[in-house]
Amino acid sequence: MTTLANLVTSFAALLTPCDDNAELLTDWITGVRDEDLPHLNAFTRRNC
Repeated sequence: MTTLANLVTSFAALLTPCDDNAELLTDWITGVRDEDLPHLNAFTRRNC
């Protein structure tokens, strides 16, 4: 549960505009995919 909370919190931080967000988002997605959290894994694979 702590991992989920940390990932959600770190994603929320990406909602504030910053020049490094593209790289940080890529790192965040990699981190999510390394965890066994099916719903977040599915979120990172959505096609818009």
